[in-house]
Amino acid sequence: MKPISLNLKIFLLTLSILFLALLLQTAIIQIVMERQIVKDGGEKVRATASLISEDPRLIEAFGEEDPSRILQPLTLGMQRRTDVSFIVVINRDSLRYSHPDPKRIGRHFVGGDELAALKGKSYTSIAQGTLGTSIRAFEPVRSRNGEIIGVVVVGVLLENLKEIQLVINRILYLVAAVGTIIVVLGALLLARHVKKSIYGLEPEEIANLLTQHNTITASIREGILAIDTEGKIILINEQACRILRISGDPMGKAVLSVIPQSRLPDVIASEKALLDSELVINNIHIMANRIPLFHQGRLIGAVATFRDMSEIQNLAEELTEVRSYINALRAQHHEHLNHLQVISGMMQLGKQREAVEFINSITEYQQEISDFILENIRDPGLSGLILAKIRDAEEKGIEVILNPDTEIPTLEKGALNDIVSIMGNLIQNAIDEAPTRIDIFLVMTDRELYMEVGDNGGGIHAGPDVDIFQEGISTKGSSRKRGMGLSLVKKLTEKRCGTVEYESSGGGCLFRVRLPAAGLKANTG
Repeated sequence: MKPISLNLKIFLLTLSILFLALLLQTAIIQIVMERQIVKDGGEKVRATASLISEDPRLIEAFGEEDPSRILQPLTLGMQRRTDVSFIVVINRDSLRYSHPDPKRIGRHFVGGDELAALKGKSYTSIAQGTLGTSIRAFEPVRSRNGEIIGVVVVGVLLENLKEIQLVINRILYLVAAVGTIIVVLGALLLARHVKKSIYGLEPEEIANLLTQHNTITASIREGILAIDTEGKIILINEQACRILRISGDPMGKAVLSVIPQSRLPDVIASEKALLDSELVINNIHIMANRIPLFHQGRLIGAVATFRDMSEIQNLAEELTEVRSYINALRAQHHEHLNHLQVISGMMQLGKQREAVEFINSITEYQQEISDFILENIRDPGLSGLILAKIRDAEEKGIEVILNPDTEIPTLEKGALNDIVSIMGNLIQNAIDEAPTRIDIFLVMTDRELYMEVGDNGGGIHAGPDVDIFQEGISTKGSSRKRGMGLSLVKKLTEKRCGTVEYESSGGGCLFRVRLPAAGLKANTG
């Protein structure tokens, strides 16, 4: 069986509630109106009876030999003027002196509720009389000396009141019908508005989306943190809590009270993204992207995605080592192909002895270089880079001289990536100058790590006002890929609180980099 749609559920529920409320309201109004009509009728007949009982003509008529002769026309005239159903005057023996039906004059009053009035009380009652059930007011008639001489009874038939009630009920039913139509239209509009506000989704679909959302955010390795425009946390996944070491449930709390250094409120204030920023939060070094959130052009919050920098550095280090080995193998492969071609040519010319000597010289040279690098540069990532760059330079006919005093211990993992990037860019920059020789020197002392890369190329031809370390500045052409290497060297050097300087002349260029030794050397103990 197909489930009832949310639209229909909202319509039926809203319609039922409003219809019941309208029905209850109509019933209450009907009851209140009925009671009010009866109350008003009682007050009317009581006031009329009080007024008639004090009429001098009525009092004087009691002294006549035939009171009915005077009272009957008098009360009929008053009945017409006051719009009551009847006015009856009785004496102390409950005999009628007047009545709407002249045939009942002189007979006993019907109902039996007039006795209290004969004792001097004024009141109203509902009783069955000769004309039907009516609301009757009893008012004693007193002579001039205060003696009770009779009673005036004024009444309104309930049938007459029911006619008034019927008119009122018709009006109420008409109003209720109009109200029902309005309720139906209102319920229909409300159901459509609610369905539109939730993008036409059914509750089951919303539940599935919420489950998928929670599962996806929990499975993402990056930390995710989102806030609204008031700076309150509206989303945070498990990875974010783990990375930032947040305990408890931070949902709904002000982000500044949980993570004061997040700077997400600044993103909301500026409405500008902060990308690839390094932050220290709760003593955790992270890389974060913070982006403002907009919906239909309106700012609704900000979101941050971040990862632990130690994880990024580990990945970068692994990638650097792999890339260095690949470059070394690629260069060695090309070099071996060239050597094989030379050996092949010697063999074809019948110069076997010279071919053997060539092979021995190549092997000894390569072994010397490899042994020196592995012995003096103990970090595999950096040694792999140096070896790869040497092979690359030799392929292009460039001689690479590694200073014999070069000596680098195993580096701390967090520093390795920066040092490899600095050396890689400096050596590549020298190779791009197409010199005949490149000199490399690296040494670690207790105070600093010193790196030096020089070449005998054409030097740097830049004016005194040109900052060659500025991103996009290059003396090698206008390619978009130019002007990045030296800028990165500068940034990484400053990040490590070091210095970089250069000397340039027509006979080449020399770069010197000094980094404080603190935190660079790995703890091998």
